[in-house]
Amino acid sequence: LILETKLYYTEAYEGPEFGTQDLHYLLDLDMSILGQIQNAYTEYAANIRKEYIHVPLPDYCHRRAQVLTTFLKSPKIFCTDVFYTKYEHLARDNVQQEIFLLSQSTIPGLDALL
Repeated sequence: LILETKLYYTEAYEGPEFGTQDLHYLLDLDMSILGQIQNAYTEYAANIRKEYIHVPLPDYCHRRAQVLTTFLKSPKIFCTDVFYTKYEHLARDNVQQEIFLLSQSTIPGLDALL
């Protein structure tokens, strides 16, 4: 099951039906940080930057924004009904805000963690 999460994608992200398999719930659980309140999301975003601190800031901002943009292009960030209902709207808001900040070469919350 863990190996199946490597791609972070199933057909349930594209279609109108929600996923019901354990894999779908595992993927959504992992992505649920995207739909958390602003303080939690900001801390998460800062921790991701710390994990990739070896990458020059302009490269990091560009690549991170690319990854986040793929989430927004998908019809659903969450592929189960439960996670979609609870987190989808806030996740999209958080991701859009982070992309905007990255376009300004700003990492949300990083100063607070340094």
